[in-house]
Amino acid sequence: MEVETAKQQQDASSAAKAEALNDWLPITKSRHAKWWYSAFHNVTAMVGAGILGLPYAMSQLGWFVSNLLLNFCKKIEKLLEKSIETGKKE
Repeated sequence: MEVETAKQQQDASSAAKAEALNDWLPITKSRHAKWWYSAFHNVTAMVGAGILGLPYAMSQLGWFVSNLLLNFCKKIEKLLEKSIETGKKE
């Protein structure tokens, strides 16, 4: 009997903690989000981190190396665009 009572008390306290946590959390089961909301949020979070990290990376590389890297990326992008255009079947 004592073991069951202790287990019931433990379950009740853990349920109370879980309920308090759910009350505190802004995300609940009552929200009905679509999958594209999550996808959009993930994309904006990743792009935002890249945009915010770019100035720091450039400041650590210096003017010369940063310009070389940006020009290299621009040339790679143009090569990829050209290969996509030539790969299209008409």
